[in-house]
Amino acid sequence: DVYSYTSDDGFHYMTTGPLEAMQQTSPASAANAYPNPFVESVTIGFTVSKDNTPVRVMIYDNMGMPVAELINATMDRGKHEVLWNGIDRSGNKTKSGLYHYTVLGHDDPITGTLVAK
Repeated sequence: DVYSYTSDDGFHYMTTGPLEAMQQTSPASAANAYPNPFVESVTIGFTVSKDNTPVRVMIYDNMGMPVAELINATMDRGKHEVLWNGIDRSGNKTKSGLYHYTVLGHDDPITGTLVAK
């Protein structure tokens, strides 16, 4: 069963009963992507909460295979953005479809879905 609770890591699960949970990510760790759907490029925004944090931003295809690594670096706290121009690791333009991104750092991973037109 899933019940309401608040954790120390910024995630809040609120329900009126078991198995009705909806996760709400705290604004400090929220990521967003715009424009989405995108044609030429998409910007992924994220917040780093501590200085000297190793951050990795990855793009995956709908099968879970890595498509592009946008960031793999140490970053200071604050709001950051990274641009993906739809180019894969081999330098080729990706096809239209669904892609997924992850932002990995010292906090829990942030994930999202991108729609390439």
